Amino acid sequence: GVKDTTGTSVVGADLQAIAIWYKGAPEEFQLMEAGVTVCPRSGQEMASQSECQRAYDEITMQLASSSIAAQFSLSPAPSMQVGPFDSVPYGCSFHYANVRAQAGFTNAPHWNPNLRTDNRHASTGEYRLICRKRLLPKVGICGTDTDRLTFSQYPRCEQECLEEGSCVAIRWSVINKSCDLMRSCNGHAIDNSWNYLFVKEVDR
Repeated sequence: GVKDTTGTSVVGADLQAIAIWYKGAPEEFQLMEAGVTVCPRSGQEMASQSECQRAYDEITMQLASSSIAAQFSLSPAPSMQVGPFDSVPYGCSFHYANVRAQAGFTNAPHWNPNLRTDNRHASTGEYRLICRKRLLPKVGICGTDTDRLTFSQYPRCEQECLEEGSCVAIRWSVINKSCDLMRSCNGHAIDNSWNYLFVKEVDR
């Protein structure tokens, strides 16, 4: 079947929308398929309401310039709706489909800090979740020097870790960007001069 760039199967009317979106998509954010209730990996959720607004602006810019613009109420741009909400997905989403035939429907962005949401409106496809494409690094230093595979420089070490079969994580100095490719990165110490990132999904 057809898959988008996240590896998710695409079916039905969403195929054209997703194809248009990914053709010129920014590298930072991704619009999840209808029915998805959580981001693919922990750390891909939006960190703030302001980041959610920026992601929404980028995504809807792509949609508004596409041949499916008539499906979206994007002009004037609807204002951010801020929770907590009980059934809107946690984090950042936007009102994608008028499933309940609501009067005055717009594709408004929603910021929901409620971890206890039941995600009902995401499950129906009424709301579409917005996630980061990349994980945010964590502050501190993980692993030990014996876990180091090789040295490099940040940010190119992230791609090098993806290409190196034994590498699962990277850690780097925020001062000089020297970077270690790590075969494991268990445990961490608080150190504001270092960051680390698990590049591949591992049990930890």
